[in-house]
Amino acid sequence: MSISIVNRVPEVKDALDEYKRDALNAIGIEIAGGAKERSPVQDGVLRASIAWAIDGDGPQYPPGSQVQSNDAHPEGSQAVNRGVKAPPNSVIIGSNVDYAREQHENMNYKHTKVIEKGPNKGQRVQVGEAKYLEKSANAFRPRILPTVGRALKGELR
Repeated sequence: MSISIVNRVPEVKDALDEYKRDALNAIGIEIAGGAKERSPVQDGVLRASIAWAIDGDGPQYPPGSQVQSNDAHPEGSQAVNRGVKAPPNSVIIGSNVDYAREQHENMNYKHTKVIEKGPNKGQRVQVGEAKYLEKSANAFRPRILPTVGRALKGELR
């Protein structure tokens, strides 16, 4: 009778790294998506620039995002392409548009827009809010651990 020992540690480590990336990516998708829904909109540059990066990678954009050029705010078009890399084992979410911080932090801004067409033409409506990233992260916070658990079970593959 012979006994052989097989070292599976590298395979387990690789699988855990994949599951970790799945969890970080799912967190990024959810928080960035929520921030897009809450962000102020004038011409769409800020909303289009919201992205996330995970685990040493550059920025990613939520499904359905249309990152495009905008002649009114060329700095926004360049910012979404500048990108940053996330530190290992982390997810970062944000925007590189120059005015994003002011829009996020200034609670005195009135994020409204005038409807230009239709029966409500001329009416002013709310289109976003300050603290759009923070509010999205706080809304997703109770779902972070369940998301990690689903990733470790391979359910996010």
